[in-house]
Amino acid sequence: MMFGLMCFAVLVGCSVAEQFCPPASWRGERVSAVLSVPKIDNEYEPYRDEGHELVYYDASQQKIAVVSNYTGGTGNGDIKIILDYPGKKEYEVDLAKNTCKSKDLTDPFKKRCIGDDATFLYDAKIGFSSDGSDTVTAKVYYIEEVYETHTIGEVIAITSDSYVPIQSTRLGRKGDEFLDQTFTGNVVSPIPDADADIFTPPDSCSSSGVPN
Repeated sequence: MMFGLMCFAVLVGCSVAEQFCPPASWRGERVSAVLSVPKIDNEYEPYRDEGHELVYYDASQQKIAVVSNYTGGTGNGDIKIILDYPGKKEYEVDLAKNTCKSKDLTDPFKKRCIGDDATFLYDAKIGFSSDGSDTVTAKVYYIEEVYETHTIGEVIAITSDSYVPIQSTRLGRKGDEFLDQTFTGNVVSPIPDADADIFTPPDSCSSSGVPN
């Protein structure tokens, strides 16, 4: 999977006057990389985490699931995360060890929408096709949010027709120094019937151990 910005139509940033929300139900394939260069013993050491994921989003049920294969400085593995907002539970399933843990979920469900707090940056085409047949037309915005004591900025590209988030660059602000890149493709809407049980956790889930 390869993405590239082929065409830029840069405009002066302006506030968004309406919300742009993706379909209520969709599945997408996502690749991600977290990059940092921490200073260790007075030398800068490169650090990278990579992941390949299937993302399931259902706004009507208020549930999200991510099936992830990841590798990097934090280890490697195959896990599934289920966020059940009506049930107020977060589940982490270790697919290799066939174990499951859970914890209470206190955050409210938020639709993945571009709202009034976003700043429109530019229109873009994502892809490398010279004739435009294999490119995706997108709109790019900047969002800044505060999570507890952390400020995170995000440059996000959404498809111009269905508003699905397909490319994101998240960066730490005000003392939090990191860079998180994600790319999403092969989007299907709604979630296929073959994946109807994706939000169902195993019966063996315990009630402790999911890290923040």
